[in-house]
Amino acid sequence: MGGCKLAKEHNQLLSTPWISRVSLSGDNAMADTQANLGKALIWGGLTAFLYWGLFHFADRFQQLAHTTLDACVVQEAGQTSYYNEATAELCTAKGGEFIKGSWWYVFAPIALAFALSYTHGLFTGLFWEVVGLRAKK
Repeated sequence: MGGCKLAKEHNQLLSTPWISRVSLSGDNAMADTQANLGKALIWGGLTAFLYWGLFHFADRFQQLAHTTLDACVVQEAGQTSYYNEATAELCTAKGGEFIKGSWWYVFAPIALAFALSYTHGLFTGLFWEVVGLRAKK
């Protein structure tokens, strides 16, 4: 009696709209799973590499963000401070370095965000397929 109840609960779980069984069988299923596993590992590795780049070059991305407009960079007690809307004269008075900004610096973080989103999404989709969970169509 307990086994029957458990089987009913299992069938109910599989009939929910967000989970369905993988309908592949035999060698075909194994080949698909192995192909998806390889793809998942490649996209997962690329995602990890992009995250590494984001954290490794975080200071550079921060500098790009602060110098989209003209900025004054001042080193104070080991800290870097950025002042926007500064002139060369005010920057010199503060003891900093004047950096001429460029509007296209804004594209670097946006491009990285799109690349991370794309690779992470592909990895996640392939991961769930390898695990055996697919959305019901």
